Amino acid sequence: MRYSNKYRQSQVRCAQIAFALLEGPYLIKPPVRIDNFGWLEPTLKIVKRTFGIDSVGVSCSVFVDNTINRENGFLEPLVRYVEWDRAYENKFKRIRTWPQAVIRHHILRKKEQKELHSLLLAIDKSLSNIEFLTAGLITDRSGPQGCYKNENFETLPRLLRIERWNFCQNIDLQLGEYDGLNKKTENAAQSIMLYIKQVCEQDKEVNYRELYKQNLKNPRQDNWFYRPPSVK
Repeated sequence: MRYSNKYRQSQVRCAQIAFALLEGPYLIKPPVRIDNFGWLEPTLKIVKRTFGIDSVGVSCSVFVDNTINRENGFLEPLVRYVEWDRAYENKFKRIRTWPQAVIRHHILRKKEQKELHSLLLAIDKSLSNIEFLTAGLITDRSGPQGCYKNENFETLPRLLRIERWNFCQNIDLQLGEYDGLNKKTENAAQSIMLYIKQVCEQDKEVNYRELYKQNLKNPRQDNWFYRPPSVK
């Protein structure tokens, strides 16, 4: 029984860490040999959350230079890809201190920047035409007309979260339990996720340092730097 309790506690803690890794850091620092005072911040974040212990969580982010008082010599944009294999953790039941999550960074080359720029324009255009159903005041937990809720327990609802910042506006959109209300946005997000995954999986460079507002290994400490291990 003691082992079962420790195992359940480790599962809960690993899930908390994994969700934090999927959300990602609030800034990324390059090695000192590249830049000794600059940093990059996220302008796009797409998170596909997991439902159930036999699923896989994925997130993709785009980071750009936001160093104060910098007018030239900007750091090259960075993309970040995370995959949390929760199904693997459930398959091999043992006490864990860290989730089965893989993090990859990739510095975009000029050609890749142009390709990603086109993909970002597509999602920006789709976000400018979001369909949000008229709901008003809901007092009985029922969705508005046109809202499709998945009643099949075996077919778990989707949850796709998109956060976009263009330096003067910020939008945070969540698509979940619905059926194609914003198909263009969903398709644009899927295209970006596929592209970021491809370029990150081809990269063997050392990851940069990620700064979190809370220490994921010791929750009592704040402002914690984490360098994800290299993926072979």
